[in-house]
Amino acid sequence: MPSYTGEQTQFKYFYDALVNKFPGLASADGSSVFQFATVPYAAEWVDGTLESIYNSANITSAGVGGFLTPESGTFYNGYSTLITSLKVPDSTSNKDYMHAQTMVANVANELNVILLKAHSAYSNWKAQNQSENGTVDSFGKWLASVDGFQYNSEILAKQSELTTLRNELAKITKTMNGAIGKAQADLSSDQIGITPLGGESEQVPRFGISGNLSQDKTNWDSYDADTWDLDITINSKTEVKSDWKILYDQSVEQKCLTTKTRNKINTSRIIQDKAFSLNFKAKGAESYNIVRGSWYFPTFVNPSVALEPNIPGVNTQSVFGIHGPMHLVPEALVVLYKPSMTLTTTTETYEQYIGAHADADVNWLDIFGFRFDIGQNSGIKKVSGPKTTTIEMPIPGDSTPQVFGVNSKVAFAPPS
Repeated sequence: MPSYTGEQTQFKYFYDALVNKFPGLASADGSSVFQFATVPYAAEWVDGTLESIYNSANITSAGVGGFLTPESGTFYNGYSTLITSLKVPDSTSNKDYMHAQTMVANVANELNVILLKAHSAYSNWKAQNQSENGTVDSFGKWLASVDGFQYNSEILAKQSELTTLRNELAKITKTMNGAIGKAQADLSSDQIGITPLGGESEQVPRFGISGNLSQDKTNWDSYDADTWDLDITINSKTEVKSDWKILYDQSVEQKCLTTKTRNKINTSRIIQDKAFSLNFKAKGAESYNIVRGSWYFPTFVNPSVALEPNIPGVNTQSVFGIHGPMHLVPEALVVLYKPSMTLTTTTETYEQYIGAHADADVNWLDIFGFRFDIGQNSGIKKVSGPKTTTIEMPIPGDSTPQVFGVNSKVAFAPPS
């Protein structure tokens, strides 16, 4: 019988269901790890544009725990820092190389400062601009908007300066180590042109995402009322066959069920109820692989590679550690479309923890990060009996495909 005492418990059952649907998510040897999105976010590449694909694929995870906070626009930056910091034999005796290395490191640090400020501003904006169903514009779209335009201009200018300096470094490195020099030169060899909304065309590294999400969405929309790609139930009889393993416990609390209310509701009591049963369905469920261009050399993405020892702020921990950009390499995006949930508890628990507040105080239930309106005029279906009560939360009318989790290759260097 499941233990409902831990806040992460239900996610283990959800992971087991996802592995049944997508066997490739399972990793027997620990070489990959799955993170649930802290908040499911729009799979914006459904529009098929190169800009959206780039924004969606060029991500890193802010942490190495069980839950993903995606940081858009950061993977290529982190990878570039790694490649330009690889140890080259006899580097300290080459003054031109050392000077070029210092210039690259300084401008890269300046770019990181701008990106940190931009992500901080975006986080503040995001907190105030969620839609009713919990979705919000991506970091890339925000940068192209009036709110983020100034940051975007600064980022583009600094990236252009950094590209020039990296190319100069690559020319010198090639004379000292051909493999590393090629990896540095190729950082700018495979690019595509994108045009952000309201902006000018810019060159960015090539990223791709497998499959055809737009066509999949069309197919999902054609399903009849009783057809679902994913249909799971969590209750006292549920058994786990595939264990969800967290790479590193950062003590991040993530609850499978929360509420927005003016009065505090003990949602853990709902989960611990003896009649608790949660059925989760999704019209669409698919996994999409991230594809990187010829600029990417995965053999160098390893915490055992040697780095130049004298670059300020760059070392194994800063690149591959808990807060490093390369600790996890995103490989697959798991997308769900049009979720629907049915929650059953004893009637006593329902009336005490939900029903008593539903008329005025409870605005929505948040289950696995998906937000369902259960307030007045929400359209929820409720069936009450003497022993149990079941509420069916309908699909939000403006649903879009959402990224529910990310599977990543592990390149983590644990703290010593």
